[in-house]
Amino acid sequence: MEKSKTKMTPEEKSALQCMIAVMLADGKIQPGEQQFLNEICRRFDITEEELNEAFATLGTSRHVFPKDPPGRISYLLDMAYMMLADGSIDPREMDLCQRASRCLGFEPAVVDQVVSAIEKGIEREKIEKLMQSFV
Repeated sequence: MEKSKTKMTPEEKSALQCMIAVMLADGKIQPGEQQFLNEICRRFDITEEELNEAFATLGTSRHVFPKDPPGRISYLLDMAYMMLADGSIDPREMDLCQRASRCLGFEPAVVDQVVSAIEKGIEREKIEKLMQSFV
């Protein structure tokens, strides 16, 4: 029996579309990016239909960013993880993440600090705690 799920919230759809935009920014989808997108879909219980809709409407809807600090931190952190999922950072991916950081209330330089922390292997929970000082 399939469990009942409510439709994605505007914030979830926006976050998913940002992940997709970062994934597509360099013009190719790498296995690591696809794997991270699958993890995002599992974490937010996003259906295949919702994922297809997010791809189909990419760039046509207005982004809805979370207002709560934990949501803003998670949003930016997920974008940074997606940017690093293929093992390299394309300047277009970095640009998208820095623009999103401004909309989320962070200075663009925070993206560099988050990327550095991820590359050093610092656990996600510790990075989230560090980011709280920037909110």
